[in-house]
Amino acid sequence: MYYVKKTIEISACHQLHLDYESKCENLHGHNWNIVIYCKADKLDNNGMVYDFSKLKALISDKLDHKNINEVLPFNPTAENMARWIVDSIPECYRADVQESINNVASYVDDSMAPIVAIQSCSSIKSTKYFIRSKARASTQGCQACLCASVAATLPARFATRLTPLAR
Repeated sequence: MYYVKKTIEISACHQLHLDYESKCENLHGHNWNIVIYCKADKLDNNGMVYDFSKLKALISDKLDHKNINEVLPFNPTAENMARWIVDSIPECYRADVQESINNVASYVDDSMAPIVAIQSCSSIKSTKYFIRSKARASTQGCQACLCASVAATLPARFATRLTPLAR
């Protein structure tokens, strides 16, 4: 599996439509930092997951120096924008939208996300990383670096899809 990450900075304004009173209902701007995560099983004819300049163009050309409310057909919260990015780019499995240094929203398409859990395996005293695998699944206890206690902390829908990344 190949992974790429592209960081884009844009300047744009928006105003939020909320069901409570907030200063964010006023038109205001941000210098947004947007991080796009893409993956592919194999590279394209040019040896890429996705051309970085094309990723930038998809977002910057549409949003940079614009009123986002006039461009996107939904309430432009950082959360909604992150979802829109993931839904707009087939290879994208995650997007982080940062309005300011302390305010970041992420959207992750769980069906494509590479890391399901990072947990400590108490019986072998080390941290193991688990990834989704369509090819095989393993829940064999500590021999497969997946303790029953770790499995119990995960949502049931993940338990049958875990495969150890390293032993």
